[in-house]
Amino acid sequence: MVLLIYLDTRLHTPMYFLLSQLSLTDLMLICTTVPKMACTYLSGRKSISVAGCEAQIFFYVSLFGAEGFLFAVMAYDHYVAICYPLQYPNLMNWKVCGLMAASSWILGVFDGIVDDKMVSAFYTILTAMLNPLIYSLQNKD
Repeated sequence: MVLLIYLDTRLHTPMYFLLSQLSLTDLMLICTTVPKMACTYLSGRKSISVAGCEAQIFFYVSLFGAEGFLFAVMAYDHYVAICYPLQYPNLMNWKVCGLMAASSWILGVFDGIVDDKMVSAFYTILTAMLNPLIYSLQNKD
């Protein structure tokens, strides 16, 4: 779809540009997990390294965050097109559209960093807090 939007000049509008960004995000989401999964399946190994797992989680969460922000940008684009049809070319010019798309990618990366750090913190803190409880329940029997 990205190639079709790029080749057809009639589709060079902000809406189709944002759709191409969404399509690219979906393509990248698939590429974060499927190649490693196929390689693992074909090689017979049933494990993944910790660094590989963290990298997959980071890219997956970042791309999901970027996709969510792209949906918000697309909603704003539709809002402007419906509520301000005469001012739409001025409000959603290529500069604004490009900045909004780039900001959704950047915010997605920040979302991935924050979520990764939160998961790591919760895992290290929560495990240490729950260990005495788990051991006391196991020793009770």
